[in-house]
Amino acid sequence: MTKEQTAILLLRKDWVNAAANLINEGKPSQSSNTETHYLIAPYDRSVDRGVWVKEIVSHQLTKDRSAVTMTVFVPWSVIVALGVVDEECAKVKPGFVP
Repeated sequence: MTKEQTAILLLRKDWVNAAANLINEGKPSQSSNTETHYLIAPYDRSVDRGVWVKEIVSHQLTKDRSAVTMTVFVPWSVIVALGVVDEECAKVKPGFVP
């Protein structure tokens, strides 16, 4: 049985805005940071060119605005930072260790 993992990605905001119809319900990033945007999603896998995350829901891809759930590829070139949390470690307090 594969353990579930959650990806926490810090992404370049310009990429999030360019991909807004897919990953941000058609809205530009509302992040208060001028250059980055967080994306938290179930982690699928890493490959040479980036990371796959799953269960991204969009209502922008169908005429009737029904929900579409997809797996999305995020290239390394737009990832500023990446954390992957195992399901069994989800109760561990998040943060950086000095």
